[in-house]
Amino acid sequence: MMSNYNFIRSIQYLLYLIIFLASGCAEKTSNNAFIDPPSPIQSEQLAGSGHKIAKFYKANTYPINYGTVWDRLFSSYALPDVDNERVEKELQRYLKNPAYLKRVQRHAEPYLYFILNEIEKSNIPGELALLPIVESSFKAHALSTSKAAGLWQFMPATGRFLGLKQNQWYDGRKDIYTSTQAATTYLNQLNKLYDGDWFLTLAAYNAGKGNLRKLIRKNKAKGLATDYWSLSLTAETTRYVPKLLALAKIFINAEKYNLTLNPIPNQPHFEVVTIDSQINLLSAAKMAKMSTADFYALNSGFKQEVTDPNGPFHLLIYVNKVEQ
Repeated sequence: MMSNYNFIRSIQYLLYLIIFLASGCAEKTSNNAFIDPPSPIQSEQLAGSGHKIAKFYKANTYPINYGTVWDRLFSSYALPDVDNERVEKELQRYLKNPAYLKRVQRHAEPYLYFILNEIEKSNIPGELALLPIVESSFKAHALSTSKAAGLWQFMPATGRFLGLKQNQWYDGRKDIYTSTQAATTYLNQLNKLYDGDWFLTLAAYNAGKGNLRKLIRKNKAKGLATDYWSLSLTAETTRYVPKLLALAKIFINAEKYNLTLNPIPNQPHFEVVTIDSQINLLSAAKMAKMSTADFYALNSGFKQEVTDPNGPFHLLIYVNKVEQ
C-alpha cells in the first residue's frame, strides 16, 4: 500500500513539474516575441477639469527594427491626442506652409537620431524630439532677440543653471551633444514639479517656472482649474503646446496631409570624438574630409576658429568620417 502511495505521489509531482515548466516556457516565449510594445501612456483625469494629463511610463524593451527614425519616433509617442480649436489652428498654419515642413526635416536630419536616443534614455514622450522645430526650426546656431540660443533655445541663465559652459570660446547651449542632454534633464526635472503633467511641463519650459507658478496660484485663488488649457498664458505660451501637438499629428499622418517624409535612416549620423587638447577647427574639418559648413553644423558650440583651450574636449564627426 505504501509503495503504491509513493508511486502516485511521484506521478503527481512529475505532472506538476511539467505544467510549471510549460507555463514558464510559454511566458518566456511571449516576452521575447517580435510584437508591438504596450502603450507607454497612462492618462489620468485632472482634478477639477475635463482634461487629462499625460504620464509617461517606461515600456518594456522589445527587439524591434525600425526602417527610419520616423517609424521609431512615432512608436514612442505618448502625449494624449488633444482635439481642440487651438491645436487645429496651429495645424492649419503649418499645412499652409509645406515648404517649411520640408525645410525643417532637412535641418533635423543630422540631429534627430541622436535626439531620439536621448529622449528614450530619459524616458520622456517621443513627441518632445520635435520640440526643436517649435524652438529653433532645428537650427543649431539659432539665437533669438532675447538671447536664447541653440536647438533648445536656452536663455543664458538657464544654460548656466544646467551646467552649459558659456565664454568667448564656446557656448554649450549651441553644442548639439551637451544641450540635448541638458534639455532632457531639464524637462524631466520640470515634469516632476508638475506631477507628470507634460503640458504644464512644456509651458514652464517656455514661460519659466516662476511665471507659471504665479498663473497657477492665481487660478487656484479663484477656484479655477489649473491645467494648461485653463491658464491665462501669454500669446507665445498659449500657442506653444498646440504647435508641438500639431506637428506631431502632421508627421504621423503625413500621407493624410500630403506631406512627404524625408526618409531619415534609423542609424547614427555622427559620433562623439574625444580630443586631448585645443585644436584648430578648420584643420579638424580637413582631417575629417568634411566641408566647413557640415563641420560647423555639427560643432556649432564653438565660437572661434579653435576650440576652447580648457575644454570641452570633444568633436562631433560624421560616422563615415571618424576613421579620418
